[in-house]
Amino acid sequence: MVRADKLIELFKRYTEFIELTTLMLNEFIEKVVVHEANKSTGERIQKVDIYLDFIGQFDAELPAEELSVEQLEEQRLYLEKKRRAREEQRMRAAQAGTGATQGNGVRRSHSPRGASRRAGGGIPLGEPT
Repeated sequence: MVRADKLIELFKRYTEFIELTTLMLNEFIEKVVVHEANKSTGERIQKVDIYLDFIGQFDAELPAEELSVEQLEEQRLYLEKKRRAREEQRMRAAQAGTGATQGNGVRRSHSPRGASRRAGGGIPLGEPT
């Protein structure tokens, strides 16, 4: 019953506060566990567990917000736009790694380092300046 008494004393001490302070948080929170982020759905989701002194893990599961038809469509379009952007980025990265054509259909050349300078009248390699 000692733990319950300490908790009640804390609640009484902080029943009327204007600002949440570091001291208050330190008195109520035992630890915070931040889990690895999950990006498998395209959205960054990260679980955070909060353990309160005298109580243990605090589950602050928020009720699901009901979205209007317009909000659902806006969210769908946003997620589709993000998905397309990720796909385009993957395609560009794959093309850059294989020497494939650029977006305009022109094949990129992979000439030796400095070859473009030599061809354009730059300083030839291997000759003293």
